[in-house]
Order: sequence, then C-alpha cells, then structure tokens
Amino acid sequence: TTTTIIAHTMFCAFVCTPICFFGLYSTHITTTTSQPPPSSHSPCVCALVCTPLLFVFLWFALTLYSLLSTLHSLFSLEGHPGKLKDISSQTGLHVVMGTGWYLARTHPEDMERRSVKDLEDKLIADLTGTGEDCDGICAGFIGELGCTTDLQPNERKVLHAAARVSRDLGVCISLHPGYSRESPFEALRELKDNGADISRVVMGHVDRGLLTMDDYRRMADLGCVLEFDQFGWGCSYQHAINYGIKYPDDFERCHQIKELADAGYQDQVVVGQDIAFKIRLTKFGGHSYDYVWKYATQYLKKIGADESLLKAIFVDNPKRLLTIAG
Repeated sequence: TTTTIIAHTMFCAFVCTPICFFGLYSTHITTTTSQPPPSSHSPCVCALVCTPLLFVFLWFALTLYSLLSTLHSLFSLEGHPGKLKDISSQTGLHVVMGTGWYLARTHPEDMERRSVKDLEDKLIADLTGTGEDCDGICAGFIGELGCTTDLQPNERKVLHAAARVSRDLGVCISLHPGYSRESPFEALRELKDNGADISRVVMGHVDRGLLTMDDYRRMADLGCVLEFDQFGWGCSYQHAINYGIKYPDDFERCHQIKELADAGYQDQVVVGQDIAFKIRLTKFGGHSYDYVWKYATQYLKKIGADESLLKAIFVDNPKRLLTIAG
C-alpha cells in the first residue's frame, strides 16, 4: 500500500541509512594503515557511494516483503480469530466469525486431496474452537461458501460437508452464488440432498440484478433466507460487461424487500452491505458499515415499512440464524 511504502522510505532514510553510513565510515577508519588512503578510497567517498545503494536495497527488500505478505493474505483468505476478538473488545461490538471455503480459485493447494470427512472435521474444529488456529475462539456459522457459476467439484465437496455439519451442530450456512439465475437453486439442491435444513441457509447477493421477484418467491418457498447485501455498491461496469448484470439501485432494493414482506416473506429476509474493499470504508470515500441503518431504514419507512418489518430483518431474523439451533 502507499502508506506502507512511505513508511519504509522514511525508515530507510532516517534510521537504516545513517547507521549504514557511520558503520561504513568507522569500519574504514579502523582498517586504514598509517599511510593516508588514496583519495578515491577515502572513508567519506566509500560511505557516500555505498549508502545510496544500501538505501535502495533495504527499501526494496522491506517493500517486497510487505507486498508479498499482503498478496498472501489476499489469496489465502486465512482467518484471524484473535484479531476479530481484539476488534470486538476494543469497539464493544458483537462479532460472529464464519468458517469455510470461498470460491474454488481461492481454495488451499491440497483441496483436491481432502475428503468430505476432512472438510467436516475442519468445520467442526473451527465451530467448537478446537482448531489449531482458533485461539479458543469459536466460529458461529458456516460461510460465506463460494459457488462458481459452473459449480466446481471441490465446491460441491464443500457444500456436502457444510450441509452435514450444519445439520449436526445446528449452525446456519451463508452462500455466495454464481452469476446465473439457476446457480442459487443448484447450490440449494446440493445442500438439501446432503441433509441441510434449508431454513438455516442464507442466500447472499440475491440483489445483484440477476433474479426477478418470481425467483425470490421460488427461493423463499424452498425455505431459505434471502440476503439483500449490495446496498451502497452503486453501478458496476465490471458486472455489466462480464455478466450482463444491471445493478438495481438501493431504492429498488428497498421496494423489493417491501414487496416480499407484503407477500408474507418478511421472516426470510436479511440485509447487509458486502463490504469487501477499502473503497467501501468511510476513510476511503465509501459509505461504511452504518449506511443501511442510517439511510435504508429511513427510506423503508417512507415507502410503508412498519416497525415489525424493520425488527424482523434487522433483529429477529439475524438473531434466529446466528443462534445455534438446539
């Protein structure tokens, strides 16, 4: 990041470089004979020539290490339970951690060799806080499980393991569907066929513009919960160009939620913001985490949503899903 590069530059300039300069100077002085050194090899010349080279080397090494660490974090998608605990302690917020595997392209290198039973064991360890990296902290749900549009074999394997663990432990499952109208329904079939309680399944990203109201009703009739979580995204040229998706605006999302509630599905709707990028945060010009609460709730009220609907989608439904079923 820019901040990291600036920090490394300052560190090299004001800490490492002076140390190297005086180290070279003093070393040259102590190893010099009683004869005056040739001018081309004077300690000052040696230090002045070597110091910029050392500065560049140290800066490059530190920056490369930082960038590689960042890329590893991005592509491995590893969890950090201890850091989530720190955030919760420092802010007073309740944080519920998920567990599982995202899209196939982000899976661990050994995913092909892992059996469904191996995946079940890993999920159970994370959900009970007994895993190697858990720090005694328990995950509270399974997900967000990634489903590519053309569902991959390892993604099916993950769904099968998640279905069985969800059934046995009573935790809910959160899904990231692919970019087709049938992708959500395919994922639900995989879960149902392996024993999952579909009422404990949350289908994320339903409001990307792919699905119609008829699709929403069809999905809700299967029992799952619909998650409207693209609030604040605005338009997306990437999705329009790659998938032919015209993102609805936030006003349309609110009307869709109200229409579902009027049709009797208010207990099967939750909302979110899918904040996955820095630019979604206030610090970088985005709406941040309070956007839905500050604005969408007000517009929902304006179009006729009553307190029971708001309580359902903001309190009761999330509470039911995140409570471990007995």
